Amino acid sequence: MNKYVEQLRGWWSALEAGQRRQLGAALALAVLALVAVGVWSSTTSYKAILSNRSYDDLLAAAASLDAAEVPYRISDRGTLDVPVDKIGAARAALGGATLPSLNDVGDLKLGLTPRAQEWAFLRAREGDIARMLGSIDGVAAAQVNIVPRQEALFSGDDTPASASVFLRTRPGATISDGQVRAMVSLVGNAVEGLDSERVSVTDDHGNLLARGEGRASGDAPSEILEYRGKLERDYERAASQALLPVLGSGAEFAVTATVDLDLTSSQTTSKSYDTEKPAVLSEQMDESASQRSSANATAAGVDANLPERPAASGGKDSNNERTASTMNYVYPTKDEVQHRPAGGIRRVNVAVQVNSARVLALVANDAPAAEALQKQIAEAVRTAVGQDEARGDNVAVNFLPFAAPQWVEAEPQGLVLGPETLQQTLPYALAALALALSFAFVVRPLIANVTEQNKLKREDEIRTEREARAAEEESEDEDLAERLHQLVTNFEHVDASDLNRLVEQNAGAAVEVIRRWRANG
Repeated sequence: MNKYVEQLRGWWSALEAGQRRQLGAALALAVLALVAVGVWSSTTSYKAILSNRSYDDLLAAAASLDAAEVPYRISDRGTLDVPVDKIGAARAALGGATLPSLNDVGDLKLGLTPRAQEWAFLRAREGDIARMLGSIDGVAAAQVNIVPRQEALFSGDDTPASASVFLRTRPGATISDGQVRAMVSLVGNAVEGLDSERVSVTDDHGNLLARGEGRASGDAPSEILEYRGKLERDYERAASQALLPVLGSGAEFAVTATVDLDLTSSQTTSKSYDTEKPAVLSEQMDESASQRSSANATAAGVDANLPERPAASGGKDSNNERTASTMNYVYPTKDEVQHRPAGGIRRVNVAVQVNSARVLALVANDAPAAEALQKQIAEAVRTAVGQDEARGDNVAVNFLPFAAPQWVEAEPQGLVLGPETLQQTLPYALAALALALSFAFVVRPLIANVTEQNKLKREDEIRTEREARAAEEESEDEDLAERLHQLVTNFEHVDASDLNRLVEQNAGAAVEVIRRWRANG
């Protein structure tokens, strides 16, 4: 580490005063640009999460964000903005918040008109229903609007009651069809005179879960339609289970079933008499007795009418008795009431298409065997769906060549950048671009200029050093030749390395000497 510090210090000290000023200004400009872009990119980017709402709704939503400690701001355009990185938390806070409570009956003031009281009671009922719907799994909040029945001047022109339900679902939750039916039934039974068919349900994603348009007299109820769909799926499943073990794959056949239902309901009442077992209902007995006597003439007067007076003899007496009996009989009766609801199966139609190539492959292209197998398959399908000829069921099994599947390769799609992604990555991209431009057009040219000057200076120094070394070697060569000459003259020992150096320095002269030696023998 110290080595690099020393090199950097030496490089800095080798710079001239002007070069140092240029390099310092470039570095200061680059740092300033980096700080400016960093400050700009670190600023919080806001995005509108609620728009086109009243100011009261924005304040209510802001209170929910305050409770969840999510920063926000209300713009002059009437939007509620939250930081881009807090959008998920903001939506969760708004989804989990309950809607403002509606009017309570206990808060009613005295002196209200009957119409105002009806309206207050209606609003309170809406609030109760909304709270019940909000407790269903997957529902974060609910709002209910009820339109009561409006009576017309003439009978039959009344406008029936209707209701609309708005649901705010929890993040990631889905509302099933069973839950929708339960909500519709709950609202319909909670309001007097409200038919469940006139309750519409919509979620916060704009999905229509229940239409609520009612139905005409000839339309089938939604329960009947669902029942018909279930029957059709059952028939298709039965036919598929009969074909799958034989053909081996669901791609070798196709099954379609339609069921005609009787949409009318009827009620039959019958009464039967059992004439073989009469029963006595009542009996009346009438008995009477009479006595009649004929006597001689008696004297008129009081004495003749006295009871103490003995009866005169010589008369004739008669007694009559009569008995009458009247009996009333009744036959046992049996009353039967038969109710046939709507939804009875009127006829079943099943169409089955089987790949004829698969049938031929199963019997190894044997036509007679293929025909027998086709009959067996058709009989198995009719038995599986329970064809009733008396009812008029139609089960058609056709053996047709299937078309080969056409595979289309999907074209590779490039990266799709949404507005949120661009908004999040734009500051960092601009910061990187600013750094790259600062380095390319400011720092790099200055460093290249300084490096080029240092390179030229270094080349001058190297050239000077080479010239000095060459001069030094030349002087050494002259000294070497003089020293070897003195050694030979004084008949002293000469080192072989000195001779080699002398030969290297004077290669041409050495070659000339050797040539002359050879020429002289």
